[in-house]
Amino acid sequence: MTQRVFTVALTVLFLFIGELSSADPPDFSQQLSPLYSSLFEKNQTFNFEVLATTSRYVNDAGENEYSERKEVFKVECTVKEALSYPSYQASWVECLGAENLLANFYVGTAQGLWVANAFPEDKAFAEEIIQSPPLLAANPAPSSKPVTPGCKSWITSSKIALYGGIKEKAWCNHSACPGAGSDESSIMTCFLPEQGPVFIENFQPSGTEDYTFLALAPPTPPINMVNVAQDTLDHGVLNRVQNLFSKWANAQSQNDFPQFSRCYDQNFTGIEAIQGKNKEYDRKDWLYYRKKLFATNQHVVVKDLKITSIMNTRIDLTLTKIRRSFQSSSAEVIEFILKTNNDNPIIVQETIRSSERQEEKQ
Repeated sequence: MTQRVFTVALTVLFLFIGELSSADPPDFSQQLSPLYSSLFEKNQTFNFEVLATTSRYVNDAGENEYSERKEVFKVECTVKEALSYPSYQASWVECLGAENLLANFYVGTAQGLWVANAFPEDKAFAEEIIQSPPLLAANPAPSSKPVTPGCKSWITSSKIALYGGIKEKAWCNHSACPGAGSDESSIMTCFLPEQGPVFIENFQPSGTEDYTFLALAPPTPPINMVNVAQDTLDHGVLNRVQNLFSKWANAQSQNDFPQFSRCYDQNFTGIEAIQGKNKEYDRKDWLYYRKKLFATNQHVVVKDLKITSIMNTRIDLTLTKIRRSFQSSSAEVIEFILKTNNDNPIIVQETIRSSERQEEKQ
């Protein structure tokens, strides 16, 4: 009897262990805060528009003279490696165009986000890192507890202006560290849920010259689409219309002119109908005219997309195009006519009804 009980108990124990070993490994990404979880998704990219300002206080002759040089460029950062360990996650982010932007090694847990000076694949090394205050806690609260020894740092919940002036409430880490002499470098990094780091301001003094760069993530809100036509469209076609204008906007933001061109039919007609003037272009001239805008660092957002008419393979719609750069912003109300070839919509006519331009204040 005793042997039978022992055999049954042993069988149950083996079955229990077998279930544990065959279970899926824990998904640590679910434990990370949405403020920084994107830093631990391999191949995730972060795009920034950067305004770099170099301020000089002495000229080449050694005389006191102030001068300022500004440069605008784009930076793409990519999560090159991301690994999960039993008690933490580790990642390596690489940036092309500005290594001192977001490029770093990171440690993430359910409690917060830390920066490391090497890839934290060693458990003892990672545990040593997370003994210090995090760069950002999973559930942040305003504080002034230093993250880096010898530096002043604090956490705030601030309303920041993203690229083009769109304001979002974000959690920001501010850090100011002593440099040579009385000079003090500073960096501010702000995070938004689901998007991760979206705003970085870095100030680096160097004797007679100061270097400041402001990196802003272009906001990429989903296109909100309303069908006000009396007829209905298949849900799949509606999604493809939405995807067409996502590609159309992203191609302009990413300076991808070939992708932008593919949005237009070979028999396309472009019309400028502004302030009583009516000017018509064929596809070649329209694309030549629009390509000039690709020479600038721009970001394009589509708003208020409304389908106004559906007739056979033809779809009429209107939208507002918001175009922003560091120098200016503009809003255009545009009417489009699409045709659907095998359910894939393409632009056959574009009419600009109004255009307002506004200079941006630096």
